[in-house]
Amino acid sequence: MSAVRYTELKNTARHNLRDVIPLAKPYTLLIEPSSTCNFRCRMCFQSAAEEKFKEKRHVMDMALFRRIIRQAQAWQGERFKVLKLCIYGEPFTNPHFIEMLTLAHAADIADRIETTTNASLLTEDICRGLVRGGLDYLRVSIYSAIPAKHLEITASGVPMARVHDNLAMLQRVKREMGSERPFIACKMLNTYDETENQTFRDAYADVADEIYLDEPHSWVEIDGEQFIDRLYGADMGRVERHLTGRSACPMPFTTLAVRSNGAVAPCCNDWFGGTNLGNVREETIEEIWNGRRMYDFQVMQLEGRNRENISCRGCSVYKSAHYTRDDIDGVPVSQLRRPIEKTRECI
Repeated sequence: MSAVRYTELKNTARHNLRDVIPLAKPYTLLIEPSSTCNFRCRMCFQSAAEEKFKEKRHVMDMALFRRIIRQAQAWQGERFKVLKLCIYGEPFTNPHFIEMLTLAHAADIADRIETTTNASLLTEDICRGLVRGGLDYLRVSIYSAIPAKHLEITASGVPMARVHDNLAMLQRVKREMGSERPFIACKMLNTYDETENQTFRDAYADVADEIYLDEPHSWVEIDGEQFIDRLYGADMGRVERHLTGRSACPMPFTTLAVRSNGAVAPCCNDWFGGTNLGNVREETIEEIWNGRRMYDFQVMQLEGRNRENISCRGCSVYKSAHYTRDDIDGVPVSQLRRPIEKTRECI
């Protein structure tokens, strides 16, 4: 059976979130193999001054990954809808990524497994590992389809042609192994220049299973700096016109993100670590999901107080209809489940 297009996944078997809060377990579990990256894209926090981010770069070890998978298996109830093996870094900077993927797939804890990559580090062995390991979706972040602009934005020294050729290699490996997976979805931030957007579509048409544009957004603002401004500059007005007036972010009600050092966040946008709900070395992901810190964070969202949080204050993802379909403004705090205190040892 052919894979559903990546952009259509949000439309399959959807519930109105405001009607099903609180969830017994999150729809999405993210585990971060690595918070390091071989690119330093100017609109990304990876290009932040070293002192702002150096202590946040880690590569997850297998012992920690196994602990998280054991905790996920022990959590009773339906499977997660999606397990994302990525958050803030390039996942293939972790030499154990294929082993992690294989273990996660065998654990059968999610309906699908996906990752997001810049595709510059793909090798033949990695490609075969992605197929054998059971990866369902490979999202590929493209930064420009104009070779010189790609080099300028990424500050990586990696030519655009290598990304294209690596994806061609993965498509060849899929054919040789008789697999339609992983489904390759190439995305680029909307340039608001249709000629340049079409150049992107044309450049990757022969190596992608789907091509689409993402809309820009702001995230954590540090020292008055929004990284997205570096890319859009005077065009930020176009970005802001796409935002809604929502006050509550739905992500903490659907998502749990485990960073490469074991710290747990309520979303995939808090690169700065302004929200720490716990650590899987000390509590299980189930205990964190049902715990006091998550409850308090959800209450803050429903009460429209998210500007109290350093990471939420500069983020506009929850105001973007492109990224968040659910509007939970007005959901009463009384609808939430009261937090459960920790009663057992961490797995």
